Amino acid sequence: MGTYISSIVVEKCHYCEVCPPQENCPSGAFHRLDPDYPPVIEKEICMGCGTCVESCLHGAVTLVKRA
Repeated sequence: MGTYISSIVVEKCHYCEVCPPQENCPSGAFHRLDPDYPPVIEKEICMGCGTCVESCLHGAVTLVKRA
């Protein structure tokens, strides 16, 4: 696991029907449990690679230091 982990900025999330970070996450850490809410990130399997940050069209995903 990396030093960083993905985090959702809820205020920026547009709840896209097809969530690019979820589609592009190489570890499968993104999951949509409800279309009316932002995706959930499984912190245990997030690699902190940043692919989700690059693929989010609205800048709603950031990397933060893993606790």
